[in-house]
Amino acid sequence: VGVGLVVLRNMLERRGELTARLNWLLRRGIDGERRQSDARLARQLAALDPLTGLANRRRISADIAAAAKSGDGYSVLMIDIDRFKSVNDTYGHAAGDGVLAAVAVALAELVEGHGQVARYGGEEFLVLLPHADETMAVSLAERIRYGLAGLPVQVRGLAGMVDLNVSVSI
Repeated sequence: VGVGLVVLRNMLERRGELTARLNWLLRRGIDGERRQSDARLARQLAALDPLTGLANRRRISADIAAAAKSGDGYSVLMIDIDRFKSVNDTYGHAAGDGVLAAVAVALAELVEGHGQVARYGGEEFLVLLPHADETMAVSLAERIRYGLAGLPVQVRGLAGMVDLNVSVSI
């Protein structure tokens, strides 16, 4: 009977050791997955403009370089919000942020399926059109300009809600 208890105790100790090792491996695996997930998220966030959710200058610059390297041809549209400084000066930066966000949404909808939209900086946006020649680029630019001409935007200004009309130059 004494030998049986010793064997049983050894088995329980091994079981505890195996459980501890298994738990350690599981924690290590979960921590590794979390680190990979965090790194993936950091890479995504580093490529996005936090205000608009669009690609940022770093990301679009890399995409333009890749398009140039491919040799397949591409076009780029630079878009600037008209009189944007006066929006910030008159209604405050929160109103300006609202205008930027509204223009970003409208641009993404107008460009969808044709190319990639990015916030280049300030009130400037950039559209990368892979495989697009000058005629296609000008056609899309006109569609964007027309689609954003007088875009009604309601934003919170310094003195409450304000209705603005936005237009862009390309």
